[in-house]
Amino acid sequence: MKKQSFLQVVIFIGVSLFLYPSTPYALPGNKIILADYKIGYKTEIVKIHTANRPNFNTVVLENPQRLIFNLKDTFLPEVHLSKNVDSQTINGFRISQNTRNLTRLVIDFKGKPQYRTEISKLDDNNFSLDIEIKKPYKKNNPSLGSKPSTIIPVLNTWSDLSQSFMRQEEMPGQADKTPPELNFSSIRETKPIASDTEDPSSAPLEKPVLRSSFSLLEEGSLPSDLFDETSPQKKSDWKPAGSFLVRTSIDTKNDQPNENQTSLKTRAILKLEYKNSFLISGISDYLYFGSNNRTDDHDLDLFETYFKTSFSKFDLSIGKQIKRWGKTDQISPIDTLNPENITEFVIPSYEERKIPIWMADLTFKQDHFFIESIFIPFFEPAKFDYFGTDWAHFSHIKSDLNDSNLPNALKSYFNAISVDEDEPARDADGFEYAARFGGTVHNIDVGFTYHYAFEDLPTIQRFPIKNLALENPNSIDGLLSHLDQLILTNEAIDATFLRTHIFGFEFETTVNKVGFRGEAVFKENESYLTQSFTSVRNPTAFWIVGMDYTTLNEWYFNLQFGHQHIFQFDPSTLFFEKDNYSLIGEINRDLFFDWLKGTIQYTYIINDSSYYISPRVTYSYIDNWQFLLGANLFEGSSDTIFGRYNRNDQLFFSVKFKF
Repeated sequence: MKKQSFLQVVIFIGVSLFLYPSTPYALPGNKIILADYKIGYKTEIVKIHTANRPNFNTVVLENPQRLIFNLKDTFLPEVHLSKNVDSQTINGFRISQNTRNLTRLVIDFKGKPQYRTEISKLDDNNFSLDIEIKKPYKKNNPSLGSKPSTIIPVLNTWSDLSQSFMRQEEMPGQADKTPPELNFSSIRETKPIASDTEDPSSAPLEKPVLRSSFSLLEEGSLPSDLFDETSPQKKSDWKPAGSFLVRTSIDTKNDQPNENQTSLKTRAILKLEYKNSFLISGISDYLYFGSNNRTDDHDLDLFETYFKTSFSKFDLSIGKQIKRWGKTDQISPIDTLNPENITEFVIPSYEERKIPIWMADLTFKQDHFFIESIFIPFFEPAKFDYFGTDWAHFSHIKSDLNDSNLPNALKSYFNAISVDEDEPARDADGFEYAARFGGTVHNIDVGFTYHYAFEDLPTIQRFPIKNLALENPNSIDGLLSHLDQLILTNEAIDATFLRTHIFGFEFETTVNKVGFRGEAVFKENESYLTQSFTSVRNPTAFWIVGMDYTTLNEWYFNLQFGHQHIFQFDPSTLFFEKDNYSLIGEINRDLFFDWLKGTIQYTYIINDSSYYISPRVTYSYIDNWQFLLGANLFEGSSDTIFGRYNRNDQLFFSVKFKF
């Protein structure tokens, strides 16, 4: 490791630990910040703001009609909140800490629930779960005026809540003076809800008592001072945050003469946010490949840095951002805005691979309809290696040739092969534009997208070795066996990034307890590597449909089916066939405890029987820390997309710290 890189990583770790306010107790990984209720022309909206992306399932109960959201790995500092609304569609809603790691939101409907859900990212550590409820149409609707939103503020400390209880006990008969945002007189003792069929509101109303508030938790309840602050502090408009990741791996076998048997990844991000409107962050990203062909790479750069604001019915954000389009998991055909870092192929998570880019995003929202327009002034390519690593475009071909019996002159020739990469100029012709519009039709979220883009991966227009016909860039056997037929030139590898038009469609809905989603995309042209190590460009269609389901005993199943069709297919194309069919998904469940989770992620290519599977176990008992132990396994013939890596099977261990 270079001394400068090592010093920069150490500085990031030190600053992260200095800024982190330690907590001696292990809380669930997510926190409810506030609940917000708004009424509009055609909809009513219940907004639940959380510190991290919410993970939930829904249950609809009858007699009376209720819609229940089970928010997993989530805690509510107040333990229980409720709001009486008495609108056209609902009587109110309430949120309770049902178990130590499960928060339950119950919305009481006056009729059959008609709703849609949407998760939006407010900032990197803030999400909003929006439950939009369709109102019945009535002429002369008295509620169509500019009724202000009603907000339930989440208290910062347990002591704040206890003081509210005490004020009620000291001033009987003054309940009507409680602010309308949160009526504490409606707080009730509630037993833990054992199943989705039990009514969360069945417990009788009783006078709120402080000692009963933790009866909502399971046995081994949290200490009574869990949410206390050591000293009252005034909240600052500036909010620091960050994360630090260390991941190390080792190959399961040493079965190649040139391979990276070990790797080390460190990734530190520091953020500073001002009033949820301005964010500046920096990243230190270090990647080291060990054993043969050792390499290291370090980036120190701005990460997401942007300004955002809202006015009337418009949302505007400008800066270096990551924008997520699409509905599917692990593979998202229409999510084309941000390039990816694939220096480790698909080993990092989908979110970790995303690279922020400069853009301006303007979104218009009206009831169940939206239009989003994005302007990207500068092109940013995907990050990858051409030579020298297990995951590089041409793998270890130079080192393999050096170890062969070739004459030294030929070895020198192959070692001298370079890449001439031509990126779009940063001028008026180097921009990208994207648009997205859609809405909700009969409880189905739909969206249409268009992206006038450059391909993130290059088109190889020229390769210096002519007459090549190889089935796998990882092997030199074919090259050496046909050496007398090859023509060696003094050209460089000519790589350029070309334009394409991308049209997409997405949808998402829920039927009973099963979620359905899908995406479809058509690309005017997409580049594919051929046996000559040059690229061809073909029109391509790719669609994915999927479903997910969580059982009553908390098994989570996700299954997606994908089909990619390449028009005007060239038989010399590497790794792909004219039609490619795949199964992508995930299975997970808590193991023995809610802080120990087992997961299996998989991608299986049906037509060539190659696959990638990653079993892993996640330990998250210590607050703000996550420990991950798992394996990345590849299988298939050497001319398939996963089979080319079938000697790269590895065990890995990662530690992630967030504050």
